[in-house]
Amino acid sequence: MPITSVMPFVGRSRLSRRRASGLAALAALALVAGGAGTAFAATVPDTDLGSEYSVPGKTGWLTTTTGAASAVVTSDSFDGRGAVKLSLPDSTSQASLFRTFGVGTRPTDIPGLLKDASYSYAGINVNFQLGIFYTPKDATYGPTADAGTKCTQAKDAGVVLDGQCYAVIKYEPGAVSPGSYSTVTLGDKQAMFNGVTQPGWWNTQRVGQFAAHDRTTSLDALLAEMASYEVFVVGASAGSGGAGDAWVLNLSFSGNSYGFGAAPEPAPEQGAPATESEALEELITSENIDVAADTAKFIASEDNPLTAVDPAKPFTGSFGWVNPTDAFVDVYSYSVATYLGTFPVIDGVVMLEGIDLSHLAEGGHYIVLKGQTSASLAVVEFTAVAAPVVEPEPEPEPEPEPEPEPEPTEPTPNPGTSPSPAPAPVAHNGSEALAATGAPVLPIGAAGLLLLAAGLTALRVRRTHSAR
Repeated sequence: MPITSVMPFVGRSRLSRRRASGLAALAALALVAGGAGTAFAATVPDTDLGSEYSVPGKTGWLTTTTGAASAVVTSDSFDGRGAVKLSLPDSTSQASLFRTFGVGTRPTDIPGLLKDASYSYAGINVNFQLGIFYTPKDATYGPTADAGTKCTQAKDAGVVLDGQCYAVIKYEPGAVSPGSYSTVTLGDKQAMFNGVTQPGWWNTQRVGQFAAHDRTTSLDALLAEMASYEVFVVGASAGSGGAGDAWVLNLSFSGNSYGFGAAPEPAPEQGAPATESEALEELITSENIDVAADTAKFIASEDNPLTAVDPAKPFTGSFGWVNPTDAFVDVYSYSVATYLGTFPVIDGVVMLEGIDLSHLAEGGHYIVLKGQTSASLAVVEFTAVAAPVVEPEPEPEPEPEPEPEPEPTEPTPNPGTSPSPAPAPVAHNGSEALAATGAPVLPIGAAGLLLLAAGLTALRVRRTHSAR
């Protein structure tokens, strides 16, 4: 359905009175039972599906309908998985689901938004839509130009945006998907829609030189008519494929993936498909499993490739899962079946992260992935290598302790002799030497006279004795 039918919401005097909860209740799909990392896909609960546009600075979800009996509800009635159900009672009815962007949050890079964008739907035809406010490069095609060339005037919250235009560009697959979900990728699409013979883009309002419903140009050519733009809604809509019901399983853009309804929960581990390698190889033959093709699809991390897996390192990789009924996959390693964990399927990819393979010996082994719902099998072959032997570094020899210096000892005297007295201090002059003994200090001349007198006295005494 073209977004023109919801423009009355844009024309309100106030942008939004949506509940403040926004998307606060997003649930995460986490790796369980052995997965060390976490992969996330947002699941949008019923309570976040509103009826008004987002206020400035906020994003949210908007559902719209035309026709008295049209409805947009979450439902798991198609295949047991949560989805948004778009119900159309007749071919004039429309029902839509949009992600809305308030002022200040609006994407300005449509090629980047669409790079990895996709959506999965079942039932009647569902298209993908972009609601855009833009300024034309050529004012000839602006909102005040002549009637034959002017664009649709842009209004935001009832306020006219001077010089800006409004347009919806949508991708139309032009096909029903009655028995299963079909996934439409968008980043690789450029062609314009041309009925059931050519799915593609088309503009529901004039964009520059291209009139409304132009089918001769390309998406890039439409964007080239815009000097600048902002995307205010992104979503999916049913209304161009007749009456009936459609289910939107997921919606991905700008690197984000959204599911709807209750977040899926993994079932208990279902059991290994075989007990050991020999039985597994018999199963590979009987089920015609292409191990080489599965191995080629597996993307391992560069530092731990399948050809040389180091069991001592956490093992990480991704595998494209083709069965859309599986929300979770059980994973095992062989030679002997060992349960490694249960991992979610997000946008058709199983992400394995942080797997412990330390129980494996050197040599060839298998990783087996088994869908919890479908029991589908994929078998990936890899080689475990021995961990490199690291020689321990020799411990450095301790440095010898320095020998203690010998203590000074007293000299040993010879037997029968007395120790020599310590030498007397050397005097620099007589006065200093005498001072050291404590004797009174006499002049040198007086000392000499005393010695002479003593000598004469001794001589007289000897002569006296001789005369007797």
